[in-house]
Amino acid sequence: MALLAEGNAELYRRPGVVCRPVTGLPPAELAIAWRAADRRPAVHAFLAALP
Repeated sequence: MALLAEGNAELYRRPGVVCRPVTGLPPAELAIAWRAADRRPAVHAFLAALP
């Protein structure tokens, strides 16, 4: 069992995997953290894609 963002439910659609909405919870916030000295291109591409 895992909680995931509603918008990600479609990404995890597989035979045998069921997603059910959970009600009564407040909205959640996602925090992003990375090492200041991390110079990997994938990390910088991800950060550049953030709104």
